Amino acid sequence: MKEMEYKGKQSIDILFEGEYEKYHFVIVSYGTHPCAYVELPKNHPLYGIEDNYDADIDVHGGITFARHLRHVLGERGDGSI
Repeated sequence: MKEMEYKGKQSIDILFEGEYEKYHFVIVSYGTHPCAYVELPKNHPLYGIEDNYDADIDVHGGITFARHLRHVLGERGDGSI
């Protein structure tokens, strides 16, 4: 895993990408803050849901993003994360 480097300006750098319990995930540095994205299959109950703070998932800030990852992974980001 690459180390998070605070740059004080917006930039995209993939720190780590992998799979955990059959879920694809990406950890991204935006230069000012890190974010983690987990890809959900279309049949998952939370697929496509945004701002679901009632979900039974222990995640900082809740689920706040449910779109394609093209802005992070380019053409490889064709799933919903």
